[in-house]
Amino acid sequence: MNQEDKRQLLSTAIAKRKHDYQLVLEIYCSQSGCSVREITIHVKDHDKTFVPHLRKRSLVCPVCGGTNIIVHGLETALEAERQDDASARHSVNRQMLTRDRMAQGEDCAFLTAAEFGDDRLPPTPPGWFPRPRS
Repeated sequence: MNQEDKRQLLSTAIAKRKHDYQLVLEIYCSQSGCSVREITIHVKDHDKTFVPHLRKRSLVCPVCGGTNIIVHGLETALEAERQDDASARHSVNRQMLTRDRMAQGEDCAFLTAAEFGDDRLPPTPPGWFPRPRS
C-alpha cells in the first residue's frame, strides 16, 4: 500500500469511526505467489485504537505476510449490513426472474440493467408465513 492509499484509508477510517465503532474493511492481497485474494476484517473499536494502529503499521496478508494490500472498501457495520441485505435481495430477484422465464420457455440468459439492479422485496404470498395458533 503506497502512502497516498494509506492517507486515504486513514481519512476514511477517521470519518467512518465518528459514526460507528464497528467497521468492516475489505482488502485484497495482490502479492505474487499468494493464493489469498479477498479478506474481510471486522473491526470492533471500543477503545479507539484502530486508527492509531493503522498509522503505525501496514496492513499485511494473514497468510503470506505480504504488504501488497489493496483496500476495496471501509464501511460502518450498518452500511455493510445494508449492502449485504441488498445483495441478498438482488440474488433472490435474479433467481425468481430466471425461474419464471424458464417456466414460460423464455431465454433467461440475460437480464436488463433494471432487472439486474432491482433490490426491491417482492410481495409476500398469502399464507407464506403461517401464524402459529395460540
